[in-house]
Amino acid sequence: RIQILFEYVSIHGRTYSQHNSPLSVSYLLAIQSMSGFGISFGNTSAYVALAQNGDVSVIANSAGERSTSTVVALEEGEVLTATPALQMQTRQPQNAVGNLKNLIQPEKFEHACKGQACKFEGDKDDVKVSFQNSTKKSVSTLINHIFQNLKETADSSLGNEKHEVVLAVPLSASNNYKDLLKSCATSAGFDVVDMIPEPIAALLYYESSEPRVQNGHQLVVRVGGQSTDVSLIKSSAGLYSVVAHNEDFIGGTKFDKEIGKFLCNEFNKKHRVRIEESVRSISKLLRAARETKHMLTLSNTAECRVESLYEGIDMCTPISRPRFETLIQGDITKLMNVIRSTRSSTTHDIGTVVLCGSGSLVSKLSSLISSEFPNSLILNRVPGEVVVQGAARHLLTLHSYPEARSKLELEEMGGILTASLSTVSEEIAVVVDGKDNLVIRAGTPLPHHTQMSLAEGAGGSLAVRAGQTTLVESKIPEDTGDLDLQLEISETGTCELVLKDCGSGERSTMVIPVTGGS
Repeated sequence: RIQILFEYVSIHGRTYSQHNSPLSVSYLLAIQSMSGFGISFGNTSAYVALAQNGDVSVIANSAGERSTSTVVALEEGEVLTATPALQMQTRQPQNAVGNLKNLIQPEKFEHACKGQACKFEGDKDDVKVSFQNSTKKSVSTLINHIFQNLKETADSSLGNEKHEVVLAVPLSASNNYKDLLKSCATSAGFDVVDMIPEPIAALLYYESSEPRVQNGHQLVVRVGGQSTDVSLIKSSAGLYSVVAHNEDFIGGTKFDKEIGKFLCNEFNKKHRVRIEESVRSISKLLRAARETKHMLTLSNTAECRVESLYEGIDMCTPISRPRFETLIQGDITKLMNVIRSTRSSTTHDIGTVVLCGSGSLVSKLSSLISSEFPNSLILNRVPGEVVVQGAARHLLTLHSYPEARSKLELEEMGGILTASLSTVSEEIAVVVDGKDNLVIRAGTPLPHHTQMSLAEGAGGSLAVRAGQTTLVESKIPEDTGDLDLQLEISETGTCELVLKDCGSGERSTMVIPVTGGS
């Protein structure tokens, strides 16, 4: 029998449990052979992560890129996605559309339309994109094409079949948003087994890697291509609850535009032209600005080059990181205000700050966040891929405990998913020679299994305490070797205590009724 950790997390009214479950070796091997994917779908890019053999990894698309552009374009009646669509957006911006994630969220629709050369028709609940050649496509149809592209990426790893997938969705996503995204993924050939909020997916990634997220209050800062959202989350014994959540339309694209304005002004002054009059020139300039921004995350200077930017004139303009940081100072200040506003929702210390989204790679931003939270652990490893890897990690969890969904008996109530779980009502501690060792926190979901080791020759007394009540107390002989103590609490609240002498192999078992369930 092998002990494997079962993690099943929740947020926004959706509650899951975390405990250790004993499984047979054959069943464990069967679990490891299961596979599937995590997918994150953003306004500017999407990621696919493979979950297989107990591990997760982001996989590259047919172009060898780990991220796939979510721009969709039309060329002579053919729908283009990924890199070809991004290239078309530069050549013929009127025949390309982006920000699809925000276009299917009514409260973000107007902002998503800004700066796009194509036209939009219909109401917010049934949006159609009108391209330059008068072809009209619904937003859901365009998203479906993106998922077909993601399915091809998935097939390159596991073959052409119906793969299980967990989708990462915004914390504020409506039921209509989730239904549409699930429908597109299903139409593309995926089997959607669950959806997980993006900030929880980010935390899950770090729950299973070093350094780990500890219990307490965590701040998840996601700076994406078009928007920023900051979530204050309280974690305790595998349960996650949202304390505060704020969003703003500040993202990497906003930084691109600030660089673009600077380059545009420099070019206009030097050549006495107005490139704003050319939609194509502005599109080429913004793409160059985006590449320059990425270079400035790695070096202190970058050179922005664009061939034949306007009327056959090439552009070659150097830009330094300090200049870049000055250009985006206003946006950074607004972003930090969103972070401070979210943080002010609790007086507790922030144990961990998780940075995710490619926009968080900006050095000035990460530096200010580190200064704002000097006593917190700042986690920013591969921020663009954290969410999708967390979603894939969640799929591995579902594979490891297939009864999870049926046991939770989730019900939809007013748009919020809820679950009823038994929990330990008081903390449980093992007391050795008067010294408390907390082994199970109050509120821990049931069933739960834990164990601890006692050093050789500990001697003295051993007791198990629930709250202020001593459940059992015993004397330990002086000549006792290393001891292994195991506590297992069932869903009904019954506690089984097993004490094993590692030297002699002798063991004693005691069943104790424990007050639990809430």
